[in-house]
Amino acid sequence: MSNIIRKIIPNSVRGIVNNFFTLIQKQLLVQKMRFKHKKLLEGLKGKKKIKVVFLEIFKGMWKADPVFLKMLNDPYFEPIILVCPCTAYDEILLKSEMNAVYNFFKEKGYPVLSSYIKEEDRWIQLDEIKPDIIFFNIPHNMTRKEYYSNAYMSYLSCYIPYNHDVGVFGGIVNQHNQLFHNAQWVIFTPHQCSYTIYQRFSAAKGRNVVVTGYPPMEPFFCNHDVERKSSWNNFDSRKRVIWAPHHTIDMEYLPFSNFLIYADDMLKLAKKYSNKIFWSFKPHPELKYKLYKHHEWGVKKTDLYYKHWEDSDFSQLDQGEYINLFIESDAMIHDCGSFLAEYMYVKKPVLYMLNINNGSSYYNSFGNKALKACRVGNNKEDIECFIQNLLVKDFFITDEHRIFYETEIFKYFNGTTPSLKIINILKNKIGERQK
Repeated sequence: MSNIIRKIIPNSVRGIVNNFFTLIQKQLLVQKMRFKHKKLLEGLKGKKKIKVVFLEIFKGMWKADPVFLKMLNDPYFEPIILVCPCTAYDEILLKSEMNAVYNFFKEKGYPVLSSYIKEEDRWIQLDEIKPDIIFFNIPHNMTRKEYYSNAYMSYLSCYIPYNHDVGVFGGIVNQHNQLFHNAQWVIFTPHQCSYTIYQRFSAAKGRNVVVTGYPPMEPFFCNHDVERKSSWNNFDSRKRVIWAPHHTIDMEYLPFSNFLIYADDMLKLAKKYSNKIFWSFKPHPELKYKLYKHHEWGVKKTDLYYKHWEDSDFSQLDQGEYINLFIESDAMIHDCGSFLAEYMYVKKPVLYMLNINNGSSYYNSFGNKALKACRVGNNKEDIECFIQNLLVKDFFITDEHRIFYETEIFKYFNGTTPSLKIINILKNKIGERQK
């Protein structure tokens, strides 16, 4: 019936009608999932062990490590990682990425399964694993439906965002009000500003959202938990600088990336200062695939560019975890969303390259505070000036950076950690503590 009504309505008001139907759909979903979650919780009564499945697509977006480790060490939980495919990739790249992600977790000694069973040429079903709770860290539909919509509609689902929630784009819907967000059992959000956005704009009005702080940042406060193996390939006196370009090339609704503008310039600057600076090229996990599809780049040029950073005697390529990389660095140059807040934790100089089409309207209030706390660059000359200042002995973070750290970051880690908050919230909701 709704499709018929849409067809007879003029185009001038169709958008309003579509928004109305979408709102009703989401509100009905919220009510449906509330009853579903209640029934699922009743089914957990008396269970001695809770199986938790973490659905992971990219190793570079793994943000639940502290939570996973705490679950491994808690007899009440049985955590496992399920590696899922990125359906935007072709078959060769899809399987290559899955293998890389699987090996990443295997090398960490974590219990991990691949969603693709090669011997049987089929995809595993979640009910074969029998999860009690599932964790997402990407809200977007980037994988098979059995690991996305079918999953969050069928299980107690939790979401730890893959980013620090600094941006505003897609009319808020993209990051806070998809069907995905409204179907979640619990969303663990990194700061109060994010919670306020959920309250204002999600159909669930933030009733399934809890502010915990950002779990992947815990090692900056608990260094004893950090594996002290060096992340850098140089052991000389050169400064260590990270260049981290975002993936949003040619994306008008989210103009963060400057990669197409500065790709060649960054290589030239890296060579120019190769005797004084050692570089980490830390691209967003999605950048490579988007460059493969770009009409001016393609597979050959992209692979050659990445290889240059990987093999040069003044640089390295980093595509996985980055906590140690940050800790052992001296500075960062980037245009990423989440790193806008994340690099603030290490209290080291940072230059944020602002896209010419990018203004304050693309950041939420938390993101704008982070932006004001950075040194901001607008051209190649600003990058070189930052580099030259870095080579001067007394080059520190800004006063705004220091204030941002003290007022917007530290409070979420003072007294307890986000991961411990998450564990306790889960136990309280399940009712384990009342037994």
